Amino acid sequence: METGTGEEKKTELIFADDEHLPYYFVQMGEDRTPYQPGSLVEVTLPETAVDEGYEICGAEVKGLVFSDRFEPSPVEGQANTYSFTMPRMSCTVEHVVAAKGLERDENGYFLVKSLDDLKKVKNTIEKGNDDLNVKLMADIDGYQEGPIRVSPGYEGTFDGNHHSITVDLKDSTERERYGLFDVVEDNGVVKDLTIQGKMEVNASYAGAIAGQNHGTVTDCVNNAEIVNEKNGGASGGIVG
Repeated sequence: METGTGEEKKTELIFADDEHLPYYFVQMGEDRTPYQPGSLVEVTLPETAVDEGYEICGAEVKGLVFSDRFEPSPVEGQANTYSFTMPRMSCTVEHVVAAKGLERDENGYFLVKSLDDLKKVKNTIEKGNDDLNVKLMADIDGYQEGPIRVSPGYEGTFDGNHHSITVDLKDSTERERYGLFDVVEDNGVVKDLTIQGKMEVNASYAGAIAGQNHGTVTDCVNNAEIVNEKNGGASGGIVG
């Protein structure tokens, strides 16, 4: 179990009676179950924990003390059931959810074929799915939903697939960053995408693809007009 006060945390190990091997905990909601490192863990995620309009599309194992992430494997023939090898740390198992109605290809990319699909992808990413992989399958017109925002930033691959998104964005609220993505983080990739239309914003950093980029933006084109009302605000064609 994890103990400590303030920012100080440590892992307390529990040892088996018959052999000197530590047990760590797997936590799901309020339930905590001990497992030995290296043992097989199998969990079934409850659908009751998923918001209306969303469905379980995967699971993620995260260290409770450290920031490590592990991707479990789906158990064939058992709905919403996943397995993984217990690491040498206590961890939590969390849902990965997606808006209902989205299709995925054989590589796990969520496919955007319509404006409604793009809205669903935005909502799915903003559920905390910062590494969601997306591929455009058609030109998208009339996007008015504002930046895709997830903390600390987008970490997946957004493949424009040589298609365009035509935006009609007007936002007078003072913001730090503004673009199709709020922030593209270190592992994030946006490629082969054209932005068209118009953005009228009030932001410290504004760009068609991202307000701020720490990742990779490649083979992208901006044909959109960007109007930034922020006094001293920085505006770029592709990133702010």
